[in-house]
Amino acid sequence: MSLSMSSTASHEQQRIVRYSHRAGLRTVALIEALKGVLALVVAYVLIVLIRRDVDFEEAAEHVLFFFHIGLKHRLSQQLLHAADNISDTSIAMIVGIAVAYATLRFLEGYGLWRQRVWAEWLAIISGCIYLPFEIYKV
Repeated sequence: MSLSMSSTASHEQQRIVRYSHRAGLRTVALIEALKGVLALVVAYVLIVLIRRDVDFEEAAEHVLFFFHIGLKHRLSQQLLHAADNISDTSIAMIVGIAVAYATLRFLEGYGLWRQRVWAEWLAIISGCIYLPFEIYKV
Protein backbone atom coordinates (compact mmCIF):
# COMPACT_ATOMS: atom_id res chain seq x y z
CA MET A 1 0.00 0.00 0.00
CA SER A 2 2.80 2.41 0.87
CA LEU A 3 4.62 1.59 -2.38
CA SER A 4 1.49 2.29 -4.41
CA MET A 5 0.93 5.66 -2.74
CA SER A 6 4.61 6.54 -3.23
CA SER A 7 4.38 5.64 -6.92
CA THR A 8 1.23 7.72 -7.35
CA ALA A 9 2.81 10.70 -5.63
CA SER A 10 5.91 10.34 -7.84
CA HIS A 11 3.78 10.28 -11.01
CA GLU A 12 1.90 13.34 -9.81
CA GLN A 13 5.15 15.22 -9.21
CA GLN A 14 6.43 14.28 -12.67
CA ARG A 15 3.17 15.47 -14.23
CA ILE A 16 3.45 18.82 -12.41
CA VAL A 17 7.07 19.23 -13.51
CA ARG A 18 6.15 18.46 -17.15
CA TYR A 19 3.24 20.90 -17.01
CA SER A 20 5.33 23.71 -15.52
CA HIS A 21 8.10 23.07 -18.07
CA ARG A 22 5.55 23.27 -20.91
CA ALA A 23 4.03 26.44 -19.47
CA GLY A 24 7.46 28.03 -19.17
CA LEU A 25 8.38 27.12 -22.74
CA ARG A 26 5.10 28.50 -24.06
CA THR A 27 5.57 31.74 -22.14
CA VAL A 28 9.02 32.20 -23.64
CA ALA A 29 7.63 31.25 -27.07
CA LEU A 30 5.02 34.00 -26.84
CA ILE A 31 7.63 36.55 -25.76
CA GLU A 32 9.87 35.58 -28.68
CA ALA A 33 6.97 35.83 -31.13
CA LEU A 34 6.09 39.28 -29.76
CA LYS A 35 9.70 40.36 -30.30
CA GLY A 36 9.41 39.18 -33.89
CA VAL A 37 6.19 41.13 -34.38
CA LEU A 38 7.79 44.24 -32.90
CA ALA A 39 10.76 43.93 -35.27
CA LEU A 40 8.39 43.67 -38.26
CA VAL A 41 6.40 46.69 -37.07
CA VAL A 42 9.61 48.73 -36.81
CA ALA A 43 10.65 47.60 -40.30
CA TYR A 44 7.22 48.55 -41.67
CA VAL A 45 7.34 51.99 -40.05
CA LEU A 46 10.78 52.59 -41.55
CA ILE A 47 9.52 51.61 -45.00
CA VAL A 48 6.56 53.99 -44.65
CA LEU A 49 8.88 56.77 -43.53
CA ILE A 50 11.15 56.18 -46.53
CA ARG A 51 8.22 56.42 -48.95
CA ARG A 52 6.99 59.64 -47.37
CA ASP A 53 10.50 61.15 -47.51
CA VAL A 54 10.41 62.04 -43.82
CA ASP A 55 13.19 64.02 -42.18
CA PHE A 56 14.50 61.44 -39.69
CA GLU A 57 16.06 64.01 -37.39
CA GLU A 58 12.70 65.74 -37.03
CA ALA A 59 10.99 62.38 -36.46
CA ALA A 60 13.54 61.56 -33.74
CA GLU A 61 12.81 64.89 -32.06
CA HIS A 62 9.09 64.03 -32.05
CA VAL A 63 9.82 60.62 -30.49
CA LEU A 64 11.96 62.23 -27.79
CA PHE A 65 9.24 64.80 -27.14
CA PHE A 66 6.60 62.04 -26.94
CA PHE A 67 8.61 60.22 -24.25
CA HIS A 68 9.39 63.49 -22.44
CA ILE A 69 13.15 63.10 -22.93
CA GLY A 70 15.11 66.34 -22.95
CA LEU A 71 17.27 67.20 -25.95
CA LYS A 72 20.25 68.01 -23.72
CA HIS A 73 20.81 64.39 -22.62
CA ARG A 74 23.74 62.52 -24.13
CA LEU A 75 21.50 59.68 -25.35
CA SER A 76 19.17 62.20 -27.01
CA GLN A 77 22.09 63.81 -28.83
CA GLN A 78 23.33 60.40 -30.01
CA LEU A 79 19.88 59.51 -31.31
CA LEU A 80 19.55 62.80 -33.17
CA HIS A 81 23.02 62.41 -34.66
CA ALA A 82 22.23 58.86 -35.82
CA ALA A 83 18.89 59.99 -37.29
CA ASP A 84 20.66 62.76 -39.20
CA ASN A 85 23.10 60.26 -40.72
CA ILE A 86 20.49 57.75 -41.91
CA SER A 87 20.48 57.13 -45.64
CA ASP A 88 18.29 54.96 -47.87
CA THR A 89 21.00 52.29 -47.92
CA SER A 90 21.26 52.09 -44.15
CA ILE A 91 17.49 51.95 -43.84
CA ALA A 92 17.36 49.06 -46.30
CA MET A 93 20.02 47.30 -44.22
CA ILE A 94 18.06 47.98 -41.00
CA VAL A 95 14.89 46.57 -42.60
CA GLY A 96 16.80 43.47 -43.75
CA ILE A 97 18.21 42.93 -40.28
CA ALA A 98 14.75 43.42 -38.74
CA VAL A 99 13.24 40.81 -41.07
CA ALA A 100 16.07 38.34 -40.33
CA TYR A 101 15.68 38.99 -36.59
CA ALA A 102 11.91 38.49 -36.79
CA THR A 103 12.37 35.25 -38.72
CA LEU A 104 14.75 33.96 -36.05
CA ARG A 105 12.33 34.92 -33.26
CA PHE A 106 9.34 33.30 -35.03
CA LEU A 107 11.34 30.13 -35.64
CA GLU A 108 12.42 30.03 -32.01
CA GLY A 109 8.87 30.73 -30.81
CA TYR A 110 7.43 27.97 -32.98
CA GLY A 111 10.01 25.45 -31.78
CA LEU A 112 9.51 26.34 -28.13
CA TRP A 113 5.73 26.18 -28.47
CA ARG A 114 6.05 22.69 -30.00
CA GLN A 115 8.59 21.74 -27.25
CA ARG A 116 11.43 20.96 -29.64
CA VAL A 117 14.87 20.43 -28.14
CA TRP A 118 16.54 22.30 -31.02
CA ALA A 119 14.51 25.38 -30.12
CA GLU A 120 15.77 25.30 -26.55
CA TRP A 121 19.33 25.20 -27.88
CA LEU A 122 18.51 28.00 -30.33
CA ALA A 123 17.18 30.08 -27.43
CA ILE A 124 20.35 29.49 -25.42
CA ILE A 125 22.62 30.33 -28.35
CA SER A 126 20.65 33.41 -29.42
CA GLY A 127 20.65 34.62 -25.83
CA CYS A 128 24.41 34.14 -25.55
CA ILE A 129 24.98 36.35 -28.60
CA TYR A 130 24.41 39.36 -26.35
CA LEU A 131 26.97 38.26 -23.73
CA PRO A 132 30.05 39.91 -25.31
CA PHE A 133 28.23 43.26 -25.35
CA GLU A 134 27.11 42.83 -21.75
CA ILE A 135 30.58 41.84 -20.60
CA TYR A 136 32.08 44.79 -22.45
CA LYS A 137 29.67 47.17 -20.69
CA VAL A 138 30.51 45.73 -17.27
